[in-house]
Amino acid sequence: EQSLWIDDERTGKFIMDAKEAKSKVIKNKRKIQSAEKQSVRDNLPENEKRLFEEISSRGASGWLTALPLKEHGFILNKQQFRDALLLRYGLPFENIPTTCTCGKSNSLEHTLSCALGGYVYMRHNNIRDLTA
Repeated sequence: EQSLWIDDERTGKFIMDAKEAKSKVIKNKRKIQSAEKQSVRDNLPENEKRLFEEISSRGASGWLTALPLKEHGFILNKQQFRDALLLRYGLPFENIPTTCTCGKSNSLEHTLSCALGGYVYMRHNNIRDLTA
């Protein structure tokens, strides 16, 4: 087993094995990253804090590196990929109607929840087809 000399301010020099040293370095790096993440989050406007938490959670970016396999439904055309990125980063969509077919003002939240707009049915049917 490899050993390293590590300089500790409190106790002087002592020997630490490579696994322990690597573990300490990783732990320290995660601690610094966590503090930086918290600092960024604290400086965000309230409406962006939830979005920041969602996109920085573990596994949230897995779809970006998934192989585009048609047989598994892991494929997005250019427009779908663009829309997914806009959704991910909370950016506004361009060229969407200002009024929904139901007559109400159109927004992303409304589009995703309006029964008349079609997305509720599309999501339902996709889940139905997936589990059938």
